[in-house]
Amino acid sequence: MKHRSGFTIVELLVVIAMIIIISTLVVANLSSGQVKARDEERKNDVANIASYLEIYYNQNGSYPGRNKANNLNSFLSVIPDIDLSNLKAPGFVEANNAMSLKNATNDTQTTAGVAPQPQNNTYVYQAIDDSGTCNNSNPNNSCRKFIIYYKLEATGEIIALKSKNQ
Repeated sequence: MKHRSGFTIVELLVVIAMIIIISTLVVANLSSGQVKARDEERKNDVANIASYLEIYYNQNGSYPGRNKANNLNSFLSVIPDIDLSNLKAPGFVEANNAMSLKNATNDTQTTAGVAPQPQNNTYVYQAIDDSGTCNNSNPNNSCRKFIIYYKLEATGEIIALKSKNQ
């Protein structure tokens, strides 16, 4: 009787199936790690923006209104020392004079009601005075607080970071 060396087709199929399962697990863990890293970058961006807004408040007695946060140049005119990378969310497609920080267009101060809703690549800034959304156009009407909204990619949850002067 001849003795054959080698693997049977069943053994080869089992090994191939194991390789596929292991590679699928590795890819899934890698992509979830990337999502977590982008969410952490969003949290850090918003925390840094809020820190600079608090410095602005301490120096000026109010927060910048919507007219001061409507584009990159006007925002940098009031917060010149901020790291530009904080104004570019993960996945944000850069355009001239653009930033991820968008202005709220309504007075609703809830994560579900703010408009526009933040996306994975945008943050929403809501400057607030005693009568609602603040734009600093009235010199007697200063912005007393703010909320920055951002969306977590991993869960889809919208988070609101409020100013210290709430």
